[in-house]
Amino acid sequence: MGFPVVAAEEFKPPLLPPGVYVKGAEPRVEGGGSCEPTTPAELSEKPVLRLLKITPSAGTEVTRSTAVVASLQYEVPNYVEGQYHLLAQFEIATVNYTASGAFPEKRFPYACGSAGIFTVYFPLQYIWDAPAYRRPLTMVFLLLKENQIVAFAGKYEFPVSKR
Repeated sequence: MGFPVVAAEEFKPPLLPPGVYVKGAEPRVEGGGSCEPTTPAELSEKPVLRLLKITPSAGTEVTRSTAVVASLQYEVPNYVEGQYHLLAQFEIATVNYTASGAFPEKRFPYACGSAGIFTVYFPLQYIWDAPAYRRPLTMVFLLLKENQIVAFAGKYEFPVSKR
């Protein structure tokens, strides 16, 4: 399922299958995510998503066996359990659209409070063989509230190995 890259207030994506939030879970080999709550000094007025760390770093050449691991800080005012979740996606050939390939969307983490840190583990094997994904691979992270984009972090480009 893909999402156009547009302003959050202009975009209303279709409903997604429900996700799974597992507090303190380590991302599994087949891909997944987790959330750890934090306590900010002051909560932002609008939803915020910030990349803290990404491995490999943007600009690093990747292969089919590479897995991208990212930590992202988020804040959501007026938090309600089960309303906010993270997606990691890549740009596809259709201009301004992104998708997660065969990655099981139920493995993306749900927010675990009004502020926290998401960790996501995304094996590139889920998108590698699909010709729809633009090269270099360009990754974005989307924070959704009830399936509408409210914040994003990205674009992080990864050159593709010819090996």
